[in-house]
Amino acid sequence: MTHDSYEQIDDLFKDIRLGLVRVMESDPTVAEDMKNLVTQLELWVDSLVADSLKLKHLQSLLRKTAELAEKLREKLEKGTEVSKRDSTAGDKAH
Repeated sequence: MTHDSYEQIDDLFKDIRLGLVRVMESDPTVAEDMKNLVTQLELWVDSLVADSLKLKHLQSLLRKTAELAEKLREKLEKGTEVSKRDSTAGDKAH
């Protein structure tokens, strides 16, 4: 989710609340019910946005961890190759 997406969600809720103000003038009971439903929806959306951010962060950590693991594996493989050459060279010297 991008920053623009969050702003669009906020703008949408603002527009809904402005519409509720107009409904309040003609039918306060319905407007109050809708206000409560919108509040519940907003809480759910906020929770989903927070979960989305957490997942993005975890995906980033996972990608960085995988990159680090790959670099470490490459270094270990190079180190193993060097130690094998050194031990082979040492064997030939004896």
